[in-house]
Amino acid sequence: MKKIAFLFSKSPYGSSKCQDLLDLSLSISFYFEEIALFFVGDGIFQILKNQNPKKIFSNNFSKSFSVFKLCKVSNIYLCKNSLKQRGIISYKNFFMNTFILNSKLFKNKLDLFEAVINC
Repeated sequence: MKKIAFLFSKSPYGSSKCQDLLDLSLSISFYFEEIALFFVGDGIFQILKNQNPKKIFSNNFSKSFSVFKLCKVSNIYLCKNSLKQRGIISYKNFFMNTFILNSKLFKNKLDLFEAVINC
């Protein structure tokens, strides 16, 4: 069976692309056993808790990431360098459990997947 990675690299608001990728990844998680979620750059903001997008007239779809627990998706990776660049020092502020990898390990892990879908 094909191994599919979803790469979230954009901020959660300002476009519907990231929400579309979230919806796609949730749908595919029911059909494929080996999927993973990768968060890099501004994409790390996708899974931060305590967001208040109503101030910018947006919906908070990020809470939907917690559904992956029900789908038994546990391969969730964050780029440590992206966290550091954005001043995020607490690794407990996310909707789900994650693996935090440096840039090299992050890329190596991503290269293990046959298909990568990016937003």
